[in-house]
Amino acid sequence: MGATATGCARSCGRGVTRRLAFVAFALSVAWPVTVAGQESGRVAGVVRAEDTGAPVEGAAVRLAGGDVVVAETVTGPGGAFAFDGIVPGEYVLGVRRIGFAAYSVPLEVGPDGAVPLDVRLSLDPVQVAPLEVDVEGRPLRLVETGFYDRLEEGWGTYFEPEWIRTRSAGVTRLSHFVSNLQMRAPLSRCPKVQVWYDRILIGTVDGRGTSKPASINPAGTHRSTVEPAEQLLDELSVADLGAAELYPTSSPIPLFASSDHTMRCGVIILWSDWMAQMGGEVPPSAPMSGS
Repeated sequence: MGATATGCARSCGRGVTRRLAFVAFALSVAWPVTVAGQESGRVAGVVRAEDTGAPVEGAAVRLAGGDVVVAETVTGPGGAFAFDGIVPGEYVLGVRRIGFAAYSVPLEVGPDGAVPLDVRLSLDPVQVAPLEVDVEGRPLRLVETGFYDRLEEGWGTYFEPEWIRTRSAGVTRLSHFVSNLQMRAPLSRCPKVQVWYDRILIGTVDGRGTSKPASINPAGTHRSTVEPAEQLLDELSVADLGAAELYPTSSPIPLFASSDHTMRCGVIILWSDWMAQMGGEVPPSAPMSGS
């Protein structure tokens, strides 16, 4: 009886093992087929100015599903954008560019993709007082901010428009590029450092006094679980950046950003691409004939 029970246990055990192995094999074969067979869609279009129909370059385009950003890019000279390999479902397409009102539209993406989108942005111009500055070969709007005066005084670390343009290639989010700037300037020991954009406080980034993984939050943009701050830093594209100033702890700081916190922790001041545009500069003086 005992021998019979032992023999059954062994043979039954071998049978169960064979059946489990077969089920595991069947699942391993069937699962990849299901995933590989799933069709994906495409979202593409062109961003244009509503009044003129001209393509808008440098617009940040994001495709989100719920609270997750699925894909993002920045439009080129033709205003075009495209996202491939999108899983069919419901999404929201958002577009932002300085000088235009924010745009968003719900989308339903099927296996064949969505209809090519014609995104029209309405103007929302930045209001700045007229300038009368006589400085040769520099953007007048940026001169008016005092950027070049502070650069000459050497209060902090400065990144001029040409430097920004040549080193921002391949970067999409402004928040990611701010992290690159921090690597070239002394970092604060405070957990958070304020970020200002055209004299407006738009968020904070991690200082040296934090252990938050960079892979989770590359630029350390502040997120409060109680009362979330406006995430303008996360919404801006690197194409929106024209110049930057980084100030270490206890250095002189421009009055508009000066506070107990910035004096203790330093501050990052960003200027928009519009402020750094060269269209309104005074060209270098040409020598007078006969001189």
